[in-house]
Amino acid sequence: MEKVNWKQICRPKENGGAGVINLEIKNKALLAKWRWRVMVDKNALWSKVILAKYGSNAKQWRFGVNNLKDMSMVWRGIVENSFDARVNRWIGDKDFQWKIGNGKDALFFVRALLDREWGMLSRLLDWVGGVVLIPEVEDRILWKHDKNGEFSVKQLTKFMVDGVGVDFSFAFDRIWKLKVPSRGAGEDGPFFFNCIFINGFWKRIFNWWDIGWKGVNNFEDFYSCCFKVKIFGSCKSLWLIAIAAAVWSIWLARNEMVFDNKVLTMDTLVFHAKMRALLWSRAAFDECRFHERLWWFCTYKCCLSKSDPGGWCFPPHGWFKFNVSGIVFEGVRGGGGVLRGEDGIVRALFLGPIDAGDSESTELGAIIIVLDIIIEIGWKGTGSLIIEIGSREVLSWILEETRRRWSHQVIFAELERRWSRVGELSFSVAVANGNEMADSLAIAGTNRTSMFKAWW
Repeated sequence: MEKVNWKQICRPKENGGAGVINLEIKNKALLAKWRWRVMVDKNALWSKVILAKYGSNAKQWRFGVNNLKDMSMVWRGIVENSFDARVNRWIGDKDFQWKIGNGKDALFFVRALLDREWGMLSRLLDWVGGVVLIPEVEDRILWKHDKNGEFSVKQLTKFMVDGVGVDFSFAFDRIWKLKVPSRGAGEDGPFFFNCIFINGFWKRIFNWWDIGWKGVNNFEDFYSCCFKVKIFGSCKSLWLIAIAAAVWSIWLARNEMVFDNKVLTMDTLVFHAKMRALLWSRAAFDECRFHERLWWFCTYKCCLSKSDPGGWCFPPHGWFKFNVSGIVFEGVRGGGGVLRGEDGIVRALFLGPIDAGDSESTELGAIIIVLDIIIEIGWKGTGSLIIEIGSREVLSWILEETRRRWSHQVIFAELERRWSRVGELSFSVAVANGNEMADSLAIAGTNRTSMFKAWW
C-alpha cells in the first residue's frame, strides 16, 4: 500500500488532499478568533475586563505577555497561540487595516517617530487628507484575507493547512517586488558572466550548493541553467532566492566600484551574497526555520522541521530581540549581533573585530556595541527589547554586581553608562542553537579590519 503524508491528507480535496480536518490547526484557528473578538467587541464587558487585566497600552488588541505565569490557564493558551509563528503569519498587525468612519478609534502611531520615518509621515498625511469622516459611522477593523473584512475560522484553517506543506512558490512575488535596477540584463551582461573575478564568484556560490559551475554568456542562459538544477521541494525555492541575492550583490558591488571607487574582496562579496540570501529567505518563508550556522556551509542541512526544538526562538508578541555573540576564533576576537522583531525579520546587524583580552570581555564588548547601535537608532521608549547572549557567566555578572571580576570594572562602567541612556532592557541566555546567526556574524567579524553596522 502506498503511504501518503498526513499533511497531504489534511489538504482540501481540490488541492489533491483528502479533506481530513487537522484538529491541531482547527484548534489554533478557533483560539485565534478570540483575538478578533477582542478587537471588534471592544465595548463588551468581558473584553473590557480582559484588556484591563492583561492588555497593552500600545494597541487595543495587543496582549501584554510579560506576566504569562499570572494568567489563567485558558487566557494564557489564547495569548500564546496569538504569537505562534503559524498563526501570527495570518493574524499579525500587518494583516488588519482600518476602514475609517468617524476617525475616533483608528490608530496610526503607537510610539514616537524615528528621524528616518518623518518622510513616511508626510506621505501618510497626503493619503488621509482626502478621507471624509462620517460622524455617525464608527471606525471598523478589517481582516485583509477576507473580501468582506470579517475574520473566518474556516479561511484561517485553510491558510494554515496550505502553509504546512513544502510548496513555497507563493513567496517569490515578495522577492521579485524588491527594488532592483531596471538596467543590467542587457548592457551589463558581460560584467556578470565574462569577468574573471565574477566567474570565480559564481563558482564559489554554485559550490556552496554542491553544484558545478559552467560558464554562460548572458542572463537567458544563466537563468535557464539555474532553473534546470536538480534541487527539489523547499530547497529549490531557497536556491533560486540565493541566486537572486547573488545577482543583486554583484550589482551593488559594481555600483560601489563605479561611483565610490570601492572594491570588495572575493570573501566579502561571497559573505554579502550569503547573508542577503539568508535574510531574504527568512522574510519570504516566515514559517521556515533554519540552522543558521549551517547556512554558511551546507544549505541542504540548514532547514529545521516544526518539531525540532533547536534554532532561534521568536520573542514574545510586541517585543524585539537582539542576539549577541563575542567569540575568540583561531586566536582572533570578533563580535556580531542581529536584531529581529516578533515576525523574525532582521531589523539591524553588526559584525567586526573587538579589542578585548579574553572571551568574556569580548562578549561584553559586543553588548556595548549593541547598546551603541540602540542609542544611534533612537530606540529609547519605542518598544520592549531583549538582549540574548550565549554566556551564562556573563549574564550572571550583568544581573548580579557582586559576582563581577575586578578586571572587568571599566567595561561594566561603560556598559552601565550606555544602559542608562537606553532605558529598560531584559537580558537572557539563548537556547541550544538559538544564537547561530550572531555566532556566524562574530566569526565573520574576526576577518574584518573594521566594525560594520547597519539597520533599516
